[in-house]
Amino acid sequence: MEKRAIFVYCLAHCLNLTLQDTVKAVPECRNVLNVMKDLIHFVRDSPKRLDLFAHLNADASINLKALCPTRWAVRYLSMSSVFSNYTELQEFFINVSRNDNSDTGAKANGFLINMQTYDFFFMLSLLVKLFGHVDTVNIALQRKSLHSKEANKMISTLVTSIKFMRNNFESFWGEVTSKCQDMDVDSPKLPHRRIVPKKYDDSINSSVETFTEVCDKYRRLYYETMDTSISFLESQFKTQSFTFVNQIEQFLLRDNKHSFDILSFYESDIDKEHLLLHRSMFHEILQSSDSANISSLDDSEISKTGKPPVWPTA
Repeated sequence: MEKRAIFVYCLAHCLNLTLQDTVKAVPECRNVLNVMKDLIHFVRDSPKRLDLFAHLNADASINLKALCPTRWAVRYLSMSSVFSNYTELQEFFINVSRNDNSDTGAKANGFLINMQTYDFFFMLSLLVKLFGHVDTVNIALQRKSLHSKEANKMISTLVTSIKFMRNNFESFWGEVTSKCQDMDVDSPKLPHRRIVPKKYDDSINSSVETFTEVCDKYRRLYYETMDTSISFLESQFKTQSFTFVNQIEQFLLRDNKHSFDILSFYESDIDKEHLLLHRSMFHEILQSSDSANISSLDDSEISKTGKPPVWPTA
């Protein structure tokens, strides 16, 4: 294999992997998604149950959407559909659990108990908020005219947005807690501390996390989810190949800061004088006095005006 070949992976797929890694790293996120997946399948897999739910849903345009098994970024649509139908789903599970004495009724009651817990409602609200920001970027990263500088800016903006969210826990906490009564969800409570007898393992007792205030537990979950997503975002999009592609793009825009890196990478395959000459020819071909100045490889102005853009000078 050619050692100088540059592998640039699909950016939307990298974003997809970021969400997948985040959910797997935070057990509470993973548990909520698993319950939600089973919950949606329970409703949708039976025409009879689906019809019953449809009669409870006042807005027929907000239907339950199946959880995509591979494309994690589009799971926002599934989460949003559950969140929008929260009270309708609870009423649906109450009806099924009361009128069906089989295992189906027991499953419905189990889903109802989950939805009435503050932990489930809190984590679902958090994931809807986080995945909503990611979904917007995911759609933008799939544009045909996308260039690396713009993609890099999108990811940086997403990281900044998540960091801003992280610093606003109190606002999020107040918003979610205020909705509990309307959604028929239990109020947040301090978890009961489980004490393991010392004769079994004293180290377990010493490692059990305790909270003095009820919001401390959820603050930790909130920060852990945000910090994990930021960490995976930065690791996925700060790879050597992605950085090098950005350098090549900036070089084409007459930024000579990275010319030495490019020449060193390709060694004897590229002659510096010829490279600079061909770049100048490239700019001369694209020049047009009637076009607007741009500073990236986005050639959208060509399709709008029918004329090539004027590229910035050094």
